[in-house]
Amino acid sequence: MTRSSARKLWRYAITEHESNPVKDDQVRWHGNLGVWKSSKRAGKLRFDLVQRMPDGQLHVYYGVTEDGIDGAWRVFTEENAA
Repeated sequence: MTRSSARKLWRYAITEHESNPVKDDQVRWHGNLGVWKSSKRAGKLRFDLVQRMPDGQLHVYYGVTEDGIDGAWRVFTEENAA
């Protein structure tokens, strides 16, 4: 990640959080992990991922590339490949 790409990612995350907040019913859930959106940006497939915490709060991880996804999250990249 470069300084420029990091700034773009922060800008994207802030804009999405403020103008288009995630809604639980828009997320494709697998247990407490979910994918909200996926799109191709800057030539790479990127995911906006959501995690439901035990207290019900949602944590959103914006612009995650396939390289940054592992463990239980991999189900979303495998779904996309099919």
